[in-house]
Amino acid sequence: MEHEQAYLALLQKAGRQIIEIPGSGSLTAHIEATRQAMDSGAEVIYQAVLLKNAWIGYVDFLFRVETPSDLGEYSYEVLDTKLSKTPTAKHVLQLCVYSDLSSLSLSHRD
Repeated sequence: MEHEQAYLALLQKAGRQIIEIPGSGSLTAHIEATRQAMDSGAEVIYQAVLLKNAWIGYVDFLFRVETPSDLGEYSYEVLDTKLSKTPTAKHVLQLCVYSDLSSLSLSHRD
């Protein structure tokens, strides 16, 4: 958490526009807040929560990129803060699932 908070502080110091998904509340509220932040075109979304069927992702950061999607002229890429110096298969798979969930959250809204 300390590493994650340091990265958040670095983004804030750089003047990045960040929407933080609140830590309290229901899972449904977290998912809805994430969708609203994505719909608004936020530059950075911190602590995003994505859900589709049985898959759920608690994403450290979503960064807006200028790649068209169902949102319009932009979409989001996942960034997860890890302390390890080399990626593990588990972490790579986690990022793949989160990336898939971020695109499913856009095109398959329930």
